[in-house]
Amino acid sequence: MNKRLMLILPCFALVSCASPVKNFNDKHIRVKIEKNQDRRVTIKTTYRDDKKIMTEMSGILNSNMTPINVRALFLNNEEMYMEADEDNDGFFESIMIPGKNINDFEMFIRNKDGSIVPVPTDQYKTMHQKSSEATKKLQKALNSCRENPGDRLIIN
Repeated sequence: MNKRLMLILPCFALVSCASPVKNFNDKHIRVKIEKNQDRRVTIKTTYRDDKKIMTEMSGILNSNMTPINVRALFLNNEEMYMEADEDNDGFFESIMIPGKNINDFEMFIRNKDGSIVPVPTDQYKTMHQKSSEATKKLQKALNSCRENPGDRLIIN
């Protein structure tokens, strides 16, 4: 087992055994809430001092009325962990661990009993392919905007 993990696990056990916070009052924690009425999405970002530590996004994602409930956890302003409540029942069943580049990630499923298992490989490969295609489209659109600064960003 990794030495860092061996050091962190006992600390994590102590914190996780602490009683739940009922009246959250910490002057170092700040929450910023942004509402996008056009997209019907709320983004809640939590900071410890000036460092972003959590972002939560909820609402309706698109014209198909797809609900979204996602949260991401950050360390040193870098996203380390993301989870999604895909059916909007309050239980976050999908987990993603991002890598250094946008196409480098791993995905897991949280079962109702709390256990976590890897996403089946065929689903992972499909998601990875779609992610790669989306990244290429976004890069093409961004390059177009750089070449023609007055144009709107259009991704198709």
